[in-house]
Amino acid sequence: FCLIVIYTLGGVDAAYSERLIGKMNVAALDVYRQGWAVGDASIVTSHSPDSFTFTWVPENQVVSKEDFAEFFDKFKAAAEAEGRPKYKMRLETLYMKQQSGLLMDMIEGFI
Repeated sequence: FCLIVIYTLGGVDAAYSERLIGKMNVAALDVYRQGWAVGDASIVTSHSPDSFTFTWVPENQVVSKEDFAEFFDKFKAAAEAEGRPKYKMRLETLYMKQQSGLLMDMIEGFI
């Protein structure tokens, strides 16, 4: 499946350079991706603002930060259903672009 992530740090002091903010965005996205890779919802949402949402496109389901752990548990259970191996995910970046303080990352995930 494919994840498309658009990320920006909110409330960052204007004293930081755009380059530093860009590096901070990439670091936060690395943490997000690690959470998906190991199957830990608390890692996925650890650097996410309260306004975080995740859209599960196959069902057009918008999941809030508050409900993400429950969604992720179901997602992993489905991935392990019918005797499949324990959940783990390999992620590959297909496309990454930074512009105007936003970071967009298209990630392909293999379970």
